[in-house]
Amino acid sequence: MGDHRDQPGRVVAGLLALCWVFLWLAACAAPEAPVYPDKRDLLHYLDRQGRPHPIESRTHWDIRRIHILQNMQKVMGPLPRLPGDPLEVQVLETERLPQVERRKITFVSQVVEGQPDRVPAYLLIPDTLPEGQSAPAVLCLHQTTAIGKAEPAGLGGIADLHYALELARRGYVTLAPDYPGFGDYKIDPYAMGYASATMKGILNHRRAVDLLQSLPEVDPDRIGVIGHSLGGHNALFLSAFEPRVRAVATSCGFNAFGHYYGGDLKGWSHRGYMPRIARLYGSDAARMPFDFTEVLGILAPRPVFISAPAGDHNFAVAGVRECMEAALPVYQRLFHSPDRLVARHPEVGHEFPPAVRREAYAFFDRWLSGKRGVILGLENHGGITTRAETMIGILEKVDSPWAGINLDTGNFLQDPYGQIEACAPYAVNVQVKTRVMAPGGKPVPADWGRILQTLAAAGYKGYLALEYEGEEDPVTAVPRYLRELKALAARYGA
Repeated sequence: MGDHRDQPGRVVAGLLALCWVFLWLAACAAPEAPVYPDKRDLLHYLDRQGRPHPIESRTHWDIRRIHILQNMQKVMGPLPRLPGDPLEVQVLETERLPQVERRKITFVSQVVEGQPDRVPAYLLIPDTLPEGQSAPAVLCLHQTTAIGKAEPAGLGGIADLHYALELARRGYVTLAPDYPGFGDYKIDPYAMGYASATMKGILNHRRAVDLLQSLPEVDPDRIGVIGHSLGGHNALFLSAFEPRVRAVATSCGFNAFGHYYGGDLKGWSHRGYMPRIARLYGSDAARMPFDFTEVLGILAPRPVFISAPAGDHNFAVAGVRECMEAALPVYQRLFHSPDRLVARHPEVGHEFPPAVRREAYAFFDRWLSGKRGVILGLENHGGITTRAETMIGILEKVDSPWAGINLDTGNFLQDPYGQIEACAPYAVNVQVKTRVMAPGGKPVPADWGRILQTLAAAGYKGYLALEYEGEEDPVTAVPRYLRELKALAARYGA
């Protein structure tokens, strides 16, 4: 029996992505965002008069999220709309390896003045994929290396950075594209109208997600991204603007700007990154309109694995910890998902060592792979399971990806919607009842729309089971309630 969070019968999987589309449109249309003086405090937002307000709901958080996306675009340039041009994948070479087929390809990122901009990449397909079944996929972004995509694909460079090949042998479809200026991809993004190579990379990587979703071998709802160094921060930048990325692994990719060479950001300001950092902000961390504390925060509640070595001289680990301390309250207080933000600090330099890579791959297994065996669901059904905090405490002590909550929406005696929200990130199955308990223990009709929105915001992708306990004859009541539930699922989900 597979993990129901990853079954194809998902009913609310699309709502989170839809919300991100609305957020992106809002970020493009809203007035210019204020710049936050303290980018470590993510639990406040500023109104149009610059007055601070505490973030007490996810609606408040959406305001701050929009401000962060806008402030990133002040530096990177505006996020282009995703092109509708055909991908026109061309296979240049095919090579059979043990357990994997490796294809050298190109795909169309966009059409510029009538000419297709083709991105070179390696696509790796595992041999272990059963016929007719789809697999999770991981977009694999390379470090600063002349050979670009070839390194993660296992064709040279550092063996510890062959993660596209290693993940393919683990059962994932992987795609490793070239970043502008590397490998076989010698283009000038500025001649194309971009304000940064970073934003051109984001568009290309979003198109790479398009490509992965188009493949019959890939489950379009189980796509992750991994990268080291240049690829490490590009993984974060992509995920900030691309909701279809469901899990992230970043190695040696970032720290708070103030910890980067004493706040001197010249290394971020050349043409391979974001020249506006020098031109508009004097390469001064204190003048930047965004920071990685915020970039990490807006990924919540998606799972993020961070490898930040104690001896990394590019990205001092103290600055990574500052980002973790800033983002964790968002994961914990707003999304009740602290287990989705994980950091490791191996005693090495600017490296991605084998033991930590294995942890990163296991992290993807937990959040992306459907090969997960039997899941034990603890139901809120009286006794010690009366309150969400007790149930979550039990799961935290069990500390197993094979355990979760069988969430019964009608069994909480106090604050039912608040307790449903707390339990939603841990749900492996949801039993939807027609009533919830009001103060005083009186049953009242349940607000199913509110419940489905809560589940979608928590990333729940499993089944909804109608559990009927009303007075009306179930022969007539159950079909009617099922129609209502399906209509709401169609409205709020995929």
